[in-house]
Amino acid sequence: MSGDRPDRGASVPTDWNAKVVVHRLGDGAALTPDLVAALERLSNPETARPLVLDFSDVSYMASSHLAEVLRIRKRATERRTGLVLCGLSEHIWSVMLLTGLDRILRTAPGPEAAQQMLLVETDTGGAI
Repeated sequence: MSGDRPDRGASVPTDWNAKVVVHRLGDGAALTPDLVAALERLSNPETARPLVLDFSDVSYMASSHLAEVLRIRKRATERRTGLVLCGLSEHIWSVMLLTGLDRILRTAPGPEAAQQMLLVETDTGGAI
């Protein structure tokens, strides 16, 4: 996949391999539907796999976005699939710290590192 974004601004999940999905999130108005799509993907047993949420393009998160991320985390836990957030800007990282979400959400600097975290867990049967 080329990494090009569709004109509508929505993200495109990228299947890095059969085990991990990287979901690059859009900024602004695209963020809410992107997060909903990620939750829907985890809700379907046929598409539920370890998930990387890539925030590289996201500059701002409202409280409703944080709530959606927590719903995604809950669903990932229920499905016993891993979840890692990556590409967090300083602003979004400060929100994570202030809210204490840094203690319950796993993060990585970029999608490659996040994918590696999930692949190691999947391959070794480690904690998800």
